[in-house]
Amino acid sequence: MKTFNYVIDDESIKDIIPFSQFLTEKNVLIQVFCGQSKSVFQNTIDTICEKLPNATCIGATSDGEIEESKIHVNKTVISISTFKSTYIRASYKTLDSSYQNGVDLSNDIITKKTKLMLFFASLNKTNGDDFLKGVEKVEKIAPVYSVLDI
Repeated sequence: MKTFNYVIDDESIKDIIPFSQFLTEKNVLIQVFCGQSKSVFQNTIDTICEKLPNATCIGATSDGEIEESKIHVNKTVISISTFKSTYIRASYKTLDSSYQNGVDLSNDIITKKTKLMLFFASLNKTNGDDFLKGVEKVEKIAPVYSVLDI
C-alpha cells in the first residue's frame, strides 16, 4: 500500500493532484475530508470521480482536517491510497433506519476475506449506536472504523 496526501486551500484540485499517476492503478481508495463549503466538497468529489472513475471515493465534511502530523482548518485534505493485493468494496445507503443502513451496508460489502470496514456516516442523520448494532448483526469478524460527519 502507498498513500499520498494532498492539502487543498484555494487552489484548484486539478493543479495539486497528479491524477495521471493513479490511472493505471487497479485498487485505489480516495478519502476526502473537507472543512470548506459544501460546494467545494461537491466540486472536489465530482472532479475526483471524473478524473479517476475506477477509484473508490469516500468523504466527509470536517471541522479540522489532519494531514500527517498537522491539523488544518478550513481546508480539504485528500488521501489517495493504492493497493497491490487488496480488493476494495464500496456501498452507499440512505435509509431512514440507522440500524438497517448498518445491516444493508454490511451485507453489501462483507465477504469471507474482509479484514477491515470503514464507514462514513452523517452525524445529523445517523444514530451511531444503532448503526453499529446493525453492522454487528451481520458479522463480527472485521474491525470497524466509523467516521461520523459533523
